[in-house]
Amino acid sequence: MVARTDTSAPLAAQWERIYGSGFYVANVLGNPLAVRAMMTCNKGATVQGEAAAATPGVYTSGVAQDSNGNLYKLGF
Repeated sequence: MVARTDTSAPLAAQWERIYGSGFYVANVLGNPLAVRAMMTCNKGATVQGEAAAATPGVYTSGVAQDSNGNLYKLGF
């Protein structure tokens, strides 16, 4: 869970860029259905991602950014 008191917000700007101003605070921060992940490939590249759902089992939105600066919009 991304706690409302979490000040790190590593992808807050990316959420805002993809989903619009205020989206991170309104939909991710403090959401019990929000998660973070860091993935590393075998050649050293990394991908940092966050996802959040409005309700369990319903459309989940997210963002990810790789170590090359590429930004991704996630949906599942």
